[in-house]
Amino acid sequence: MSERNLQDVIFTGRVSDEMRARYFKSAQIYCSPAVDKESFGIVLLEAMAAGAPVVATDIVGYASVVEHGHDGLLVPPKDEEALAQTIRVLLLDPSLRNRLSEQGIRTADSFRWERVAGSVLAYYHELIPSSYAAANV
Repeated sequence: MSERNLQDVIFTGRVSDEMRARYFKSAQIYCSPAVDKESFGIVLLEAMAAGAPVVATDIVGYASVVEHGHDGLLVPPKDEEALAQTIRVLLLDPSLRNRLSEQGIRTADSFRWERVAGSVLAYYHELIPSSYAAANV
């Protein structure tokens, strides 16, 4: 990193859940430039819940939790220029960072386990007619 004059970049390796939460809270931007498939963007939701504005690649798992321009920014996979430009825009625009941060917190809240579990249970109740459920209890 020194040959690129990036003194503020630190590679930590694996960290505890507690330390990861601290990193998310202290981040000006959380960037996840995955290039392969992700089944779900849980790491993005963790960053959003901590208030970090998110820049991520537009892959299936990430696009399922981030709406571009609403609660995060998505860039094409393997497009280093788009990634760099998007990070640059976000660094230079504090109001955009704040807006994405605030909306990201709301988005992450909508994925809380209590809400998701309640939605799943409600869906099951719709699928199983009450007369069938009562007869088979």
